[in-house]
Amino acid sequence: MKKLAILFITLATILSLSNIGFAIGTMSSAEKQMLADGDMASSGTTSWTKAPGITATKIATGGIDGGQWMKLDYTTGGNQTYQPVLTIGKIYTARFCAKGDGTAYPRVYIGNSIYWQGTASTDWQCSTLTGVANGSANFYLTVSATGSAGFDEVYVTEYTGETLNAEKQILVDGDMESAGTANYFQNYVTITKSTTGAYAGTQALNLVSASAAITPYAYTGNILTVGKTYNVRGAARSVDGVAIPQLSQGVYAALWTGTASTQWQPFNVTFVANSQFVRFYGHISSGIGNNSQWDEIYITEYKGQTLNSEKQLVPDGDMEEKVTYGAELLTNGTLETGNTTGWGTYGGVTISAETTSPYEGSYLLRALRTGGSPFAKQDIFTIYQTYHVTGVARSDGTTQPIILYPTGALTYAPWIGAISTDWQPFDFYYTAPVNGGFNLYAGGAGGHYTEWDNMSVKRVLSGTSQWTALNYATLYKVQGKYGQALRVEPTNTFGPIAYHANVFTLGKSYRCTGWYRGDGAGVAIPTIDLGFGGSTESLITGSNSNTWQYFDTGVFTPAISGTLTLRHKQASGYVEFDEIFCNEVN
Repeated sequence: MKKLAILFITLATILSLSNIGFAIGTMSSAEKQMLADGDMASSGTTSWTKAPGITATKIATGGIDGGQWMKLDYTTGGNQTYQPVLTIGKIYTARFCAKGDGTAYPRVYIGNSIYWQGTASTDWQCSTLTGVANGSANFYLTVSATGSAGFDEVYVTEYTGETLNAEKQILVDGDMESAGTANYFQNYVTITKSTTGAYAGTQALNLVSASAAITPYAYTGNILTVGKTYNVRGAARSVDGVAIPQLSQGVYAALWTGTASTQWQPFNVTFVANSQFVRFYGHISSGIGNNSQWDEIYITEYKGQTLNSEKQLVPDGDMEEKVTYGAELLTNGTLETGNTTGWGTYGGVTISAETTSPYEGSYLLRALRTGGSPFAKQDIFTIYQTYHVTGVARSDGTTQPIILYPTGALTYAPWIGAISTDWQPFDFYYTAPVNGGFNLYAGGAGGHYTEWDNMSVKRVLSGTSQWTALNYATLYKVQGKYGQALRVEPTNTFGPIAYHANVFTLGKSYRCTGWYRGDGAGVAIPTIDLGFGGSTESLITGSNSNTWQYFDTGVFTPAISGTLTLRHKQASGYVEFDEIFCNEVN
């Protein structure tokens, strides 16, 4: 749906320039939209059948794109609204955005089966799912409990095979959401579907070694043509911390080898087929009982990454590379050892594990100032690596809790709390500008202290790997216009950027479209340029508004640089980018 939205916008732009009337109508992913008023643009709700306990209302503003959405209020009785548009036994894809009211949460059913359950968050949650219509021809939107839920941009289409790079997905049940394992074959491995901890959706393919002497694997049917080029993407992980998953061809040639980590490890490989099938090794060596999982595997004939039948030049321009994290880096971040194991000190500070009103559990960390430059620390940051940092902190009522720069300086501190005895949460991404520590400031005056609890620091392993950060930029993925967006924010200096080198060839003509926005605070203005430093050509500039702004560069011909640069020209705030699509114009 994300790429389709760009297609619609591009078509609308072309047709408007030609003075031709245009209506998007009801199409999604080149398939017919089966719902009436799925985009919630109609004035009423008559297209939706309501159970006795449901009141449906259209809200004029605040939808996923800022416009109209449908609110369902549930009291007692039936908790659903629906449209009878399905055929029992057929497979459908649903794309939608939904939200709760803080207590109740939204649900989506295909037939009589629940396929998605959101959270009670009042923020929009967008998802895509595929499922079989079992037991009923109705597509349902429901509310979990007394309260309300919101829905917007709901599209239901008959599933005819997923596409990537404008090619049909040729692996049946690659998303692992079908019942059973009939589409996979075994060689000394037990194959099941696991409903615990899937990479996406609700199920993953679970492989357990059944022989201590032979390397175990599952494999596809004969779906490839020898000599043709294919792309395979997906994710795998070890379940037991021993198994090392590996992807290979039928005539053995390793395409990708993972690690024994229990974290999901994404892969994306392009290869020339030497056989008709692909193997998924549960473990790269023999050993009975070794356990790995595989999920979201897509195999397509590769003809170059495309969108709207044009070649997309920007890797991860849709910003949908999945975010994954490494292991916990903090030792004793929750203090539940009852002591300060793992924590060091610098300067005049005394640290202790205290029991007075911790945020969670039984203990918290107190940093008491006794002299100059006081902070508690763990030396875990590596230069230019990005981390996700969470936790809570509070003051003694006199001094501010501060997470210091990795060298211990107050300047460019990544987080500064308030002088308050209430717990204050922190949750941010940080690209370390230098090697150094996770440093917790003890306070500005002798005898005073700060307190900390429930802390976590994990390295971001993927999500922004296609983009290069410059000028101490911190890059990470957030909720976007459609799915994920790329956020660019400064770490400690003016003008952070993200870029792709060698996207364009000098002298050729191109066009880029997409979405961007500022943070609404007045200084953060998204800008797209060619090149950086002394070799820069300006393409287009947005505004500081935090409303998503569609951009179209028009046709341009690079004369100085072939690098695509996403720029934030200030030293504070952030800018975000989504759905960037660039193609050559003939």
